Amino acid sequence: MSGWWYAKDNQQIGPVSQADLKSLYSRGEIGPQTLVWRKGMADWKEYSEVSELVGRREGDAAKVGDGTANPNATPQAAELEKTRSRGPGFVPLEDLPKPPTKLPVINCFKRGWAILKVAFPNLFAVGLVYVLIITGLSVLETVVAPVESDRGVEIPKCESRKFSILEIRAQVSPNCVLDWIVHIASVLIQWFLGLGMVRVGLEVVRGNRATVGMLFSEGGRFLPMLGLYILIFFFSLLYSIVAFLLMLGLHILTGGSYSINEVYISQSKFSISMEADLSPVFLCFIIPLIILMVRWSFAINALVDGKLGPVEALQYSWRLTRGNFWNIVGFWLLSVLVILTGLLALVVGIIVAIPVIFLAWMVAYRYLQRRVEQIDEAVINPAKEVMVV
Repeated sequence: MSGWWYAKDNQQIGPVSQADLKSLYSRGEIGPQTLVWRKGMADWKEYSEVSELVGRREGDAAKVGDGTANPNATPQAAELEKTRSRGPGFVPLEDLPKPPTKLPVINCFKRGWAILKVAFPNLFAVGLVYVLIITGLSVLETVVAPVESDRGVEIPKCESRKFSILEIRAQVSPNCVLDWIVHIASVLIQWFLGLGMVRVGLEVVRGNRATVGMLFSEGGRFLPMLGLYILIFFFSLLYSIVAFLLMLGLHILTGGSYSINEVYISQSKFSISMEADLSPVFLCFIIPLIILMVRWSFAINALVDGKLGPVEALQYSWRLTRGNFWNIVGFWLLSVLVILTGLLALVVGIIVAIPVIFLAWMVAYRYLQRRVEQIDEAVINPAKEVMVV
């Protein structure tokens, strides 16, 4: 059989034997979207579309023409570097299914359970390391947490629609500063490990073996992740302030009243207790936030899987979840039921319930991309090693 060429690092590499090409794929050095070509093919094809390489549907076989195509003349050359930088199996925004795929919620959990049965030993080891690190950080926060001295300042109840100038005293001690430093460091470490867990989930769903090293493999995604969280935080903060002021304004205009009960400041807490019946208009402003939560729920997956920036990840998740709002809400509700079922079985149930939900969520992500063949491979084939770069 003639040799194969494949595209990597903006170059056309080859020829290599079919066995060597499959070996590169099994080691994770090339992925399902890597462009390949051999003599007799009319054009370059993605690896996953060539039936003699993946051994699947005949309809996906590479179209054989007159063999005049040249490996150095691929029309996709300009996209090779972008394709290389993305994770194996990532589907670009422009290639997402049209119309969108309807998410089969129950099937996601079934597939998640099937994958867990294959990958449980390695996934349990990775999860144990993750839990031990998170627990250690929690213990450290508890050890350095300052002992709160007093309740700061409490003020009398203000009259409705009347404000007074208040002198508020806040104390900041060295222990408080240390507490904040440890707390912020703990949160950042948890976020970093969360990126690694996303990578673990993506690889396990692809049929690869979970390794502890994957937990620490996504350092290059840390700054984009911070940008994503900051973007979501400030958008949510701005929306919340505007929504609160609008709700309060409508409440006052309709004859309602409000009052401030208490302002409380301590070394690490600030709170305002306020009385106002805003329930009639509350739902009008909370529903858009729920919609955003659902539509952006796969942003972190896309950020890790596709090496996307913060804005691109939000756009990708918005497009990916189109037409699946209630399916995703149903997924979350079913997740609650799975957790409750796990609690009824005490600790053993939780050890199973949480990984099932985790894998089901990764399966859902791949389903919406129409990457069902990857999920089938993860269920049918034993987990294999993967090279994380």
